[in-house]
Amino acid sequence: MCDRVSQLQDAINELAEHMCNALGTLQQEAPPSKFGPGSAQQTETPQSVQYFSKVLVKTARDIDLLIDSLPSLESTSQLQVAAIERLQEQNEDETAKLQAMIAEGEVLLSSVQSTLLHISHTTLANSTRPEPTNASATPDDALPSMETDSTSNDS
Repeated sequence: MCDRVSQLQDAINELAEHMCNALGTLQQEAPPSKFGPGSAQQTETPQSVQYFSKVLVKTARDIDLLIDSLPSLESTSQLQVAAIERLQEQNEDETAKLQAMIAEGEVLLSSVQSTLLHISHTTLANSTRPEPTNASATPDDALPSMETDSTSNDS
């Protein structure tokens, strides 16, 4: 974000651009007229004239708002120092709140990490225990038979 003076300069440049565009449009669209007595004739206002008048008024209002937001001559250095001190106090208060929130977050993070560590150790311990096996079963009985029954293929 730029400062107020730069914003004011941009708004003035925008106003100048709108004025140039409005004059160019008026030159293109205005009907020829004669000067002298009885030459005042009313014609319909083109939409471009209405548009540019609205844009020019809006830009002028924006410039007024920017001018009003600039520091005034009555703004002394004591007032500016007081405003800076007030902002510094607010900054310190917010810093303290942020540090408290960070400390609370670190406590929560530590709790979550210890819980995850406990879960991983428990899962690892359960997965390394040997599964109970049947004492009468032999290693060959545990594997499925690879032999095919010849009677089932005849159907």
